[in-house]
Amino acid sequence: MSIHTRRRQGQTDGSTANAYKLASYYDAVVGSAAQVTTGAAGYTTIAAAIAAAPQGRILVLAGTYTENITTVATTNDQLFIQGQGHKTLLTGNLTMGGSFTDIGGLKVTGAISITGNANFLKTWLATAGSFANTGTGNSYQVIQE
Repeated sequence: MSIHTRRRQGQTDGSTANAYKLASYYDAVVGSAAQVTTGAAGYTTIAAAIAAAPQGRILVLAGTYTENITTVATTNDQLFIQGQGHKTLLTGNLTMGGSFTDIGGLKVTGAISITGNANFLKTWLATAGSFANTGTGNSYQVIQE
């Protein structure tokens, strides 16, 4: 099965070999400290990857990331962040304040808030988490577990 098909079907894994293949499609790759050491990832936090590629394509490899993520208008417009499904856990809050931002494939344990306009979000939300959409023209699919 090609890497394109695997990516479309969400069939990705966190192996170093696969991470190298996927890295060519993204402006920044986030992973563990070990993955950064081997060169499979360039950043250990999602926030650092956003700072490096504020309007780019970011891949977040499977793992747990303890941080709060905020995208802001103008700076992060047209930002794309893709996780690897349930195995990509954000233990913090996610605030989408920009426009035309696309975030998917993450499981969030904190609060999700969309305050910007024309954003796209497809993610999982832990049972204790909360969701609010106060922007306009946003498209979202939030599955609360």
